[in-house]
Parts: sequence; C-alpha cells; structure tokens
Amino acid sequence: MVSTLGDTSPRYSTIKKRAAEFKRGRESLEDDPRSGSTRSSTTSDQVDAIRRIVLKDRHLTTQQIANKMRISYGSVKSVLNDTLGMSKLSARWVPRIRTPDQKFVRHDLSKELLARFQTDPDYFYSRIVTQDETWVHHFEPE
Repeated sequence: MVSTLGDTSPRYSTIKKRAAEFKRGRESLEDDPRSGSTRSSTTSDQVDAIRRIVLKDRHLTTQQIANKMRISYGSVKSVLNDTLGMSKLSARWVPRIRTPDQKFVRHDLSKELLARFQTDPDYFYSRIVTQDETWVHHFEPE
C-alpha cells in the first residue's frame, strides 16, 4: 500500500483493525455515530444574547461577555468569530464582512503602498505613524 498510496496510506495497525471489523460483519468505512454532547454547547438563545450584548456595548472583551453569560471563554469566542462573523478591531467588535468594492480598494491601496516602498524605502519608513500623534502641551505655571 505504501508503494501505491505513498505517505497517504493508512498505518498497518489501522488496516489490521479494519480487517478484523469486516470479518465480524461490518459493511461500512464510515465512523459509527457517537453518544455524548454535541460539538457546540451554545444554543440559539445564547447566540442571540451575545449578539445583543455586543451591539449594546462593542468595547466589551470576550472574557467580560463570558462572565455576563456564565459560559466559557472559548464558547463566546466561537460564537463571536464563527457564528456572528465578528472580530475585534480598535477595541470594538465589528462585522468582518467586506464588500467586493472594499476588497478592490484595499487591493489597489496595497499595491500603491508597495510601489512607494520599493521606490524609496527610507522615505517610506519616515512617513509611517507608529502611535497616536496627539499633541501634548507642556505648561509650566509661573
């Protein structure tokens, strides 16, 4: 099998186990259904509640939402990222859906910035803002 399938061939122990199962009458290669809890422990009510919480205050952290909902951090993160399609941007939860126009503009701007960088890297680096440039006024009372 290794010469035919290469690295994708199953291990010998797997083949031996499957052969024994087929001798006992098994007819399918599919896994049998398993008992126990489902993969996701969040309900649609929880998803709706998380959506309402986030829309009310987009500055909440994942841990704060988990504490309010009394569910695990991982469940909240899964709901926010996978179910609701949201990500954290500038300390706010925002939908991460972009329109084709937005993708096109982002692509063009990226190409333009790359061209500027390739033309003169030193000048390009000198023009990058690396932090908030708020003006701080120094005042010394007399």
